[in-house]
Amino acid sequence: MDFLDHPVQLEVELKQVERRTKDVKSIRFRRPKRFDYLPRQRAFITFGHKNEMKTKPLSFSSSPTEYFLEVTKRMTGHEFSDSLDALKWRYGFNTRMCLAHHNQHL
Repeated sequence: MDFLDHPVQLEVELKQVERRTKDVKSIRFRRPKRFDYLPRQRAFITFGHKNEMKTKPLSFSSSPTEYFLEVTKRMTGHEFSDSLDALKWRYGFNTRMCLAHHNQHL
């Protein structure tokens, strides 16, 4: 199945959180098999607990040739940014996020 042709919603595993600058973070996820996308393509990232889910469209900052998915976000002090800023990856503790992906480009 080509993910570029059909909207898809799937859960991806958080692999790494990296602070790029004091107010910019990159978040890496395990890339699902056969998950194809184009440069600058965006996805709706959803995370949180049942009553506190947060969603925002973000562009992939990773290359389609890389083995992981990455988004990079400036921490602006808004609710979504604050929640994303609080994300941490710990060995043995996997955070999962929902990724709604389609073929719309910026």
